[in-house]
Amino acid sequence: MREFCVMLKEPPPVSEDDASAPIGTSKEIERAIRNMSGLTRKRRTVVDPEGYDLKQLDAGNKLTAIGIPNVSVGFFNALSDDPKSLRDFMLKAVKRLRGRHAVALEETVKGARSLLDNFEREQSMTVHRDAARRLAVWLRGNENLDLPQSLAVESVLMQRINSVHPSSLWASVRREGEWDGLEYSHALRDGARVAAVNAVQSKLVSFQSIADNILDDTQMEEARGFVQQAIRVVESGADSLYQKCGLLGSEIHARYMKPAQSLWRKSDDEWGRGNGYRFRVARHHADWFNSDDATSRQNAVRALIINEWAEIMGRLSSILDETPDEPE
Repeated sequence: MREFCVMLKEPPPVSEDDASAPIGTSKEIERAIRNMSGLTRKRRTVVDPEGYDLKQLDAGNKLTAIGIPNVSVGFFNALSDDPKSLRDFMLKAVKRLRGRHAVALEETVKGARSLLDNFEREQSMTVHRDAARRLAVWLRGNENLDLPQSLAVESVLMQRINSVHPSSLWASVRREGEWDGLEYSHALRDGARVAAVNAVQSKLVSFQSIADNILDDTQMEEARGFVQQAIRVVESGADSLYQKCGLLGSEIHARYMKPAQSLWRKSDDEWGRGNGYRFRVARHHADWFNSDDATSRQNAVRALIINEWAEIMGRLSSILDETPDEPE
């Protein structure tokens, strides 16, 4: 234990006379005790503190020379010194030793924890990179939309025209599409939303399938939050896409269809001409939706879907790019 060194005062060497004298008598024992304690019949030897200091310095130098530096050195005379001083010296030395070992142990524990944290962090990053790679593969294959030539935004309205009661259709025609029984703006809103759903639904299903596979993989648990964030980005983007398309569909009625007086006049004139009123009105509406002007307006829905989808893919790409690259 390289912590302390206690120097005990040794008795002086035995002289030849003493060596030849009988051993075991009370006088010889008394003389030995007096020699060890530094006492004689005539006087008591006074211990010089400066002498202890010199001996302490000398002992420290010698211990350092043999590779044992920074050792506490104390002196104790077993015959004259108070044992409490030795006990206190030893206790202080033991406490210092314990303190050094505690510090060393704490540093070792910190090092082990740091190593473990680094390992867990690297494991987590590896899982994140794997999840990001899977989603990036899907992204590269689905970032562009292949839309049909016609989105048929008017499909829901045409279905309702052909199914509503003729009197309700006539009432709505006379009010330019604003009647509780048949609201044109609501039908065109729903039709635009259906067109948007049809345009992106298959891609969303494939994305959700890949994300679910990652979430169900117990070895990918560290990437759960990351994947859920990607899901929220795509889902919120899709909801925004549907809402904007619905608003644009309603706008087709408000801005372009309602002012089309020839459409309403032709449709109104069909009332009272016998059976087939709904069929005849639907034909006038189909002609209007197939006109060049109406087609260009529906193309606005098409452009909106493409732009919004590109925005969703851009946000998803930003999340994937935030994943740290694999160290080289």
